[in-house]
Amino acid sequence: MPAERIPAAPAERGALWRAELAGRRVLAVLDNALDAEHVRPLLPGHSETLVLVTSRRRLVDLDGAHVLSVDSLGQEDAAGLFGRIVGERAHREPDAVREVLRLCGHLPLAIRISAARLQHRPRWSVSYLAGRLRDHRRLLDGVSAAFTLSYEHLREDERRMFRLLGLVPGRDIDPCGAAALAGISQEEAEELLEGLLDAHMLLQLEPGRYTFHDLLREHARSIAEDDGAVMRLLAYYLHRSRAAMDRLFPDSVGHREGIPQPAAPVAPIRDAAEANAWLDAERSNIIATAVHGPEICLGFLALTMRPFLDRRAHHDDALTLHTLALQRSRELGDRAVQARAWTARSPSSRLRCSARVCRVSASSWWARRSRKGRIVRARKPRQISGPWTAVAMMLERSASSQAFASAASRMGATGRGRLGACPPDGRRCRERAGPSPRGSGAGSRRAAA
Repeated sequence: MPAERIPAAPAERGALWRAELAGRRVLAVLDNALDAEHVRPLLPGHSETLVLVTSRRRLVDLDGAHVLSVDSLGQEDAAGLFGRIVGERAHREPDAVREVLRLCGHLPLAIRISAARLQHRPRWSVSYLAGRLRDHRRLLDGVSAAFTLSYEHLREDERRMFRLLGLVPGRDIDPCGAAALAGISQEEAEELLEGLLDAHMLLQLEPGRYTFHDLLREHARSIAEDDGAVMRLLAYYLHRSRAAMDRLFPDSVGHREGIPQPAAPVAPIRDAAEANAWLDAERSNIIATAVHGPEICLGFLALTMRPFLDRRAHHDDALTLHTLALQRSRELGDRAVQARAWTARSPSSRLRCSARVCRVSASSWWARRSRKGRIVRARKPRQISGPWTAVAMMLERSASSQAFASAASRMGATGRGRLGACPPDGRRCRERAGPSPRGSGAGSRRAAA
């Protein structure tokens, strides 16, 4: 069409475009649309034209559009894309190809950039490329231009939320946590999170929870500046955990009375089911934030989380959290927190060590009851999969099961009991059993494992 026939006004150009498409079968590609308003004037009227629109954002408000979000590729598709660009070298090193795809997160853009780099370096092998990509900074350098372009298309408040989310030590976050992180209301935080989700800057693997692709997380972290956001998040975890514990353990509310009240309101916990669900979802995030975040309120956080971690047998998390509280209290000279951390930390440590010793001992020696109630040695060692499997097996097979039940009860309830004094090599593990329930005197035996 001659240039002089093209109108200057956008509305007139749109009308001319639709008139030209009328009565024709055309495939029109509108690439990299900013938003729905950018596309809408170019959509044809009643015609057989098919319009394919690509955008960095989800164009959810285009009526009649079939939306297809292109996420990370499957293993087969990712390998096919890499192989088409690289050629024969990809077929010679299948294991290295899988490693490259894993490091690229199966993102099409990252795979294309990495494959093109290998294609233009004939001396490189796929294994050499994988070794270079293990340094995420090298891979991030290749895709940062595309990430920056997507970032610049965000609104200013979405950019700030994106940067702050890069500081979060945990694996994901919900709107309440994001609100505390940014110092805004929950409604504002949820709107921003949904906007970032529509812009493909976040992933949603579970309803109501948001996370990053690994490379986008690295990019967000590289441009983030902490204005106290992680401190606000940790304080939120403390007060929300306290609200959950008050629902689950109302008899121990008095133990948590010394915790300061939150500066900002915290969403209430309605019942025990909500408390359990929230703690299950956030436990790993709370521990990660305590480990990698600011060294504040760790004593209060350890005090608050102790009943839940003990009741659910999260002994590794309990040991980590109480050890952090102990270290921090020593730096501050806070003897009260030190005392609480020691009393909470020691049972978890002893319990884990005792269970490990029982597992080693029971895998080498195990008892079973003969018809006459005697303890006999097994002909072959029995493989024990876990510490509590070992305890259960000994309870089942031991002729003096009451003694083991008493010891296991003490160990599980208080962490102070132990199944005998076992040497590190696990040669024997004994607990005085007292009189046998089947007899006395000569029938009195020790339970051996």
